[in-house]
Amino acid sequence: VSPEVAAAAEGADRPRLIAAHRADPDDAGVLLAVLVHLAKEPVLRHEILEEAAKTSHGQALAIALHELALIARESRNLIAATAYWTRAHEADRTYAPVWMPLADALAASDELHPARDLYEQVAKSDAYDEARRLFAADRAAALGHDDTIISGEIGSRPRTPRPHIDLTEAQQLVKTGDIRGAITIAESAAAAAPNDGRPLELLESLYFQLGDVTAASEAIGRQLVMAEDEVVKATLWRRRAKLYRDSLNRDAEAYRCLKEAHAFSPADPEIAYQLRTAAMVRGEWALAASLLYREIASAANPRERGALHLELALIFDERLDDDAQAQVNFEQALAFDPTIPAAKIPLAHRYEKIGRLADAATLYDDAASSARAADRGTLLEAAARCRSKLTADDGPDTLRDPPGGSIRPNFEGQLVRAEAAGDLDAVLDIATQLWRTDPGNPFAFRVLAKVHRASGDLPALSDLTSVRASRAETPDDRAAAWLEVARLAEDLGALDQAARAYDLALAEDPSHIGALDARGSLAFSLGDYATADTIYRDLGLGDSVLGADELALRRSIIAEKLGRDTEALTLAQQAADAAPNRRDVMVRVQELATRIGDLDIALHAARAVLDLVPIDDEETSIATQFALIDLLRQAGDLDGAITQLGRLLRDHPQHARTLETLAEIHSARGDWPTATRYLYQLVPLAPSPQQRAERLFRLGEAVLVHLDDVDRADDVFLRASDLDPTHVPTLRRLLDVYWRADDPGALVEVATELAEKGALTTGLTTEDSLAHALVAAALIGDTQLAATLGTALGDEAPHRIATALAELSGREGRLQLATASTAIAELARRGLLDLAKVRAAAAGTPVASLLTTA
Repeated sequence: VSPEVAAAAEGADRPRLIAAHRADPDDAGVLLAVLVHLAKEPVLRHEILEEAAKTSHGQALAIALHELALIARESRNLIAATAYWTRAHEADRTYAPVWMPLADALAASDELHPARDLYEQVAKSDAYDEARRLFAADRAAALGHDDTIISGEIGSRPRTPRPHIDLTEAQQLVKTGDIRGAITIAESAAAAAPNDGRPLELLESLYFQLGDVTAASEAIGRQLVMAEDEVVKATLWRRRAKLYRDSLNRDAEAYRCLKEAHAFSPADPEIAYQLRTAAMVRGEWALAASLLYREIASAANPRERGALHLELALIFDERLDDDAQAQVNFEQALAFDPTIPAAKIPLAHRYEKIGRLADAATLYDDAASSARAADRGTLLEAAARCRSKLTADDGPDTLRDPPGGSIRPNFEGQLVRAEAAGDLDAVLDIATQLWRTDPGNPFAFRVLAKVHRASGDLPALSDLTSVRASRAETPDDRAAAWLEVARLAEDLGALDQAARAYDLALAEDPSHIGALDARGSLAFSLGDYATADTIYRDLGLGDSVLGADELALRRSIIAEKLGRDTEALTLAQQAADAAPNRRDVMVRVQELATRIGDLDIALHAARAVLDLVPIDDEETSIATQFALIDLLRQAGDLDGAITQLGRLLRDHPQHARTLETLAEIHSARGDWPTATRYLYQLVPLAPSPQQRAERLFRLGEAVLVHLDDVDRADDVFLRASDLDPTHVPTLRRLLDVYWRADDPGALVEVATELAEKGALTTGLTTEDSLAHALVAAALIGDTQLAATLGTALGDEAPHRIATALAELSGREGRLQLATASTAIAELARRGLLDLAKVRAAAAGTPVASLLTTA
C-alpha cells in the first residue's frame, strides 16, 4: 500500500481511498481498506464490490467475489454464492478463505471430485486451524473411498505412466468466456492422454456450462470407462443421475443411473435413499421395499427404525397386497416405538381379520386413547365388537346361582352385546348396574374409566380406581389401573396427583417399567431431581421410551442439579457418543468440562461444536468461535487464541469484539505495537462519537505509556477531545498535552472545566499535571485556580512546582522559565505559596536563581 493510500485510510478520507482503488483496482490492500471503511454503508460497499468484480484481477478480484458470495449466502441465495466462490477460486487459487465454503457448496451439489480436492487442500494448509483441517481431511476421506470395499478386493490392471497434460490454456479461455475454444483444447488433451481423467472432468464442466446435457453425460461416460474403483464408478453414476435429474424430461435416464450407482455401492445410504424415492415415483414398490430394508439396517436409533418399518408396512399393505409382511412390519414398528399411532389401527384390522380378537380389541382401545374425538367412538365400537365375538352371541341375560339359589341378571353378557350393537347409552347403564352389584368388576371398570377419562373427571376416576385396585387379583392389574389415573392427571396438569398415582402404581408393582419411566419423566419435569435420579439409575436403555442420547442427557442434567458435576460430564459425554451430531449435547459437554476445569475435554468439545454449526448461521458461528477462544485463553494457549481470532478476522474484518480481544491478548503479552494497531482499527467501528472518543483515549494511553510516543499520543488525545469535549479522562491528559504544546490558555481552560466537574483534584489527576496547571494559571493570572491547585498538591507543592519550572528550561514561547518563575513569585507575594520552600526544592538548578531574583 502506498504512503498516500495509508494516509487516506488512517484519516478515513473516503474520496482518496476510493480514488486509490479505482486507480489500481488490482491492489488487494487498497480494496480491503475501502471495504473496512465502508463497513457501515452496505449499499455503497456492495457497489464497490460489484465494480471490483468487473475491473479487478488476481487476489483483489478473489476478495471481491468472496465478499459478494458471503452477501449472497446471507440472503439465502446459495446458487449465486456458489457461482461467486467458483469465480473467486478461478481468479486466485491461492486465496484460502474461499476453499472451505466452496468445498461445502460443491459437496452439497454432488460435485464430489472438486469438493474432495478442495478439502484436501484445506487439510494441508496452515491458513486454517487444526479443527478445520481435521474436518476437511475427514470430509475428503469420506468423499474419496468406501469402507465397505476391502483393499485388494477389486482387481486393478497395471497402469502406464500418465503423460503430462497442460490444461492451463483451456482454463485461461474459460476465464475469457471462450468455452468452445476451451472444449477444443480439452478434447485434444483427452485424445492425447486417454488414461488421464482431468481433461474429461474439464469437458464435463464445460459442456455443463454450455447447457449441453448430452455431451456432459458422454464425458462422464468416458470417465466411467476409465474408472476401475467401484466407489468412483458409483460417484460418477450418481453425478450422471443428478445431471439428468436437473434436466427436463430425463427422469428415466436419471433413474437408470441411480440403479447403476446403487449396484456399484449398495451400502451407500444416500444413493439408496435417492433410488428409493425415484422408485416410489415410478411405482416400483418391490424395489422401494428392498431399499427400505437397507435404510432400516443403517438407522441411527429405534424411533427412526420404527418409522421406516411403518413406511415399509404401508407399502406391503397398500401397494404390494402382502398382508403377512405388512403385519410383520407393523409389529416391528410398534416394537421399536410403541408410541407410533399410525401403526395401531391397520394392525388391529389385521388382527381382527385373522381372528386375534383380544389383541385387536387392545389395539383399538390404545388407538382410541389418542384419537380425535370424532374417531374415538368408532374405535371403541370396534374394540367392543372384537370382545363380543369372544363371547357367545346367544348367552343368557340371567344367571342362576348354585342349586337353590336365586336368579340374577347376567350384566356382563348384556354389556358385551350392548357394546357389539353400538348402543353406548345402554353400555353405560349396564356398566353402572354391574359396578353397583359387583364393585371392582373389570368389565364395568373398563367402560366407566373410559367415560371419566374422556370427560376429564379426575376425582371420579380416582375413586373408581381405588375400588378396582382393592379388588384386582394381580399386581399388574392394580398398577395398570393407577396408571390410568396418573395419565389423566398429567394430561390435566395436576402433576402432584399424577405423581401420587404413579407412586401407587409402583407400590403395587415396583418393577413396572412403564410406571417407572413415566414417574421418572414426571419427577424431572417437576424438578424433583432426587426422585428422578433414583428412578433413572435403575432404568436400562431399552426400558425407557427415551433414546440413548436423550436418556444420558437427562441423567446428566439431574446429576448437575444434584451437584455431581463430574458425573454430569461423564453422562453428557455418553450422550454425545450416542448422538455425535447433536450440537446442544456437545455444548453441554463443553460447559460442564469448563466448569470443573477439564480444559482438554472442553477444548475438544468446543471444536466439535464449531464443526456442527451450519455454514449459513454466522451469528452462532461467531459466538461458538469466541467460546473456543475463551477456552484457549484459560488454557494459556495465547498463540492458539490469536490464530483463531485471525481466522475470524479474515472472515469478518470489521468485527469489533474480535479486534477488542486481539488487543487484550497482545496487551497481556506485552506486544504493544500490535495491540495499538488493533486499538486503532477499533476506533472507526464505534457506533457513537462518545464511544469513539473512549476508544481513542485507550489508544492514546497505550501509545503514551507503553510505546512512549508522545507526539502520536498527543494527537490521539486531541482527536478524542474533538469527538467528546466532556470526556473527563481525556481532559486530564490534555493538561499535559497543552503543557507540551506551549498553550497555557488552553491548559487553564481545561483545568477550569475539570474543576467545574469536580474532577480536577479527586486523586485521579497526576501531581505533575496539577503542577503544570498551577504554573499555567499563574501565568494567566487565574489566582483562584492556582490556589485550588496549590491546596490539592499540599506538601508536595514546592517540589512539584520546582520540577514543572525545570521542564521549561531552554523552552521558548508562551511557557518560558523566566516568565513562569516571575508568575510563581507573584503567587508567593500574594500569600498563595511559600517561595522559600520552592527555592529549596529547586536548589542547584537554574530555577533557584531565577526565583531568587524574581
